[in-house]
Amino acid sequence: MNVTAAVLTCQLVIGCVAIAVPAGCSVAIAICHLAAWRRWALFFSLAMVAACVLPLYLHTAAWESAAGKFGILRWTQSAAARQPLSGMSAAIWIHGLSGAAWVAVATGFGLSRLPRQLIESAYLDQGPLRRWTHVFLPAIAPWIAAGALWAATLAATEMTVVNLYGVRTIADAFYLLYAAQPSNMAIVQVVLPSLPIGIGLAMIVQRIVSPSGLSSHGSSSHDTTEGGFDKWSCIASGSRLPQFASAIWATAMTLLLLAVPLASLFATAGRVVVITEGSSGETMVNRFWQWEKCVQTIQGGWNTFLPEHQWTLTIAFSMGIFATAVAMVVVSQCKTARSRAAGDMLWLVAVMVPGPVVALAVVWMFRRDLPMLDTLYQQTLVPTFLALLPRSGAAAYIVIRVATARLDPAIDAAASLDTDQYWQRYFQINLPRLSPAILASIGIAAAVAVADVPATLPVVPPGVSTVGTRLFGLLHSGSRSQEAGLAIVFLLVVMVVAMLGRVLYVILKRRYP
Repeated sequence: MNVTAAVLTCQLVIGCVAIAVPAGCSVAIAICHLAAWRRWALFFSLAMVAACVLPLYLHTAAWESAAGKFGILRWTQSAAARQPLSGMSAAIWIHGLSGAAWVAVATGFGLSRLPRQLIESAYLDQGPLRRWTHVFLPAIAPWIAAGALWAATLAATEMTVVNLYGVRTIADAFYLLYAAQPSNMAIVQVVLPSLPIGIGLAMIVQRIVSPSGLSSHGSSSHDTTEGGFDKWSCIASGSRLPQFASAIWATAMTLLLLAVPLASLFATAGRVVVITEGSSGETMVNRFWQWEKCVQTIQGGWNTFLPEHQWTLTIAFSMGIFATAVAMVVVSQCKTARSRAAGDMLWLVAVMVPGPVVALAVVWMFRRDLPMLDTLYQQTLVPTFLALLPRSGAAAYIVIRVATARLDPAIDAAASLDTDQYWQRYFQINLPRLSPAILASIGIAAAVAVADVPATLPVVPPGVSTVGTRLFGLLHSGSRSQEAGLAIVFLLVVMVVAMLGRVLYVILKRRYP
């Protein structure tokens, strides 16, 4: 692996984090100050979550429609080098905005876990600015670091965005140059630079789920885990930051993360280009928008790519259930501090292995001369599930690990008086209490599986095509109406599934608080 690829990877990671951390933290603080306007705070919070759920290839398709080669905001008709999005700047911009959503969600969640005693003492001892710089932000530093490290992880190991813009990072160089003729040294070189980020992420997760991270500053666990909006209201109650200014900034970030690129998709879907010849012989190009064309494009995005939508949903939900089941087994067996630390490190280091390397390992495993392996490789989704397991499993593991650590041990201790069978107590006592987390784990693992195009491309069996793999191929020709229609339909599908999942999550949360 050449030095240039390593330098480009570092530039991408640094640029991504430089955008994600200030933008994500600031919008989370703004939403926190809107807690009194509960509906608006909920709306902006869901917008940040939606930006996290959307895969990188959908972010890329949306911004290509806005400012790419054929985008509505391009600066010139002929010189592609002068388009608003190109090269490293485009990769940093897309990764940075996607990372900002992750940092915003992590920061907001960290603020919702602050002990009320800490908040009240900060208002007694500190001024408005020092409360944030010396108390609140340092207290939630692990959550901010987790969001930033996850954004850095995607930038260092994903090749979906950089491949489109010709930025030869380590992951993209391996995908293009070394996957066809792999060597042990090439695999080590592509994995080794990402390991420090994975180790740091593992340490952050261990700190978050530790007893001191769950209930610090002498607060009770009940105080630490109560509702987020109540905590945000408590934090913002004595602030001098105007709610109007907070609403403006939250709106601006929501427009930047979702509205502008998504509106560009609809503009591309309905754009009509008519070429006519003028009276003097010159060629005239007229562009206008038709809602009939937009509707036809969206219908085509459903009818033409219906198999892609079906396979994507099948793989996503199957992978979500599979990854959650594996994560629950692993978490249930990690009963000591040492085993839990080993489990954290194993899963989170696995996240740092780029998708092409994982897919290559799966291909190598199924090409052994053993009975049934070739049939499984050619005719089933087993290789696809194994290739998606490192990241989807890690996402599910984190959710189940944190949820299990937050269970009240007194309930389990009381149940142990009735029976000493661990699995009986687990299924009768802990499993119902974990049901909201299990649903969240399935949804998050499914979202990660949908987004993991690099691991999916080499291992999907013949006849199977997902939205990610199809859109990844189509994007290289520019985000025209066909790509826009596919992206819009899949966005609508994701929104419907997410709303149904949220309704079910609220029902389970009310039943098992």
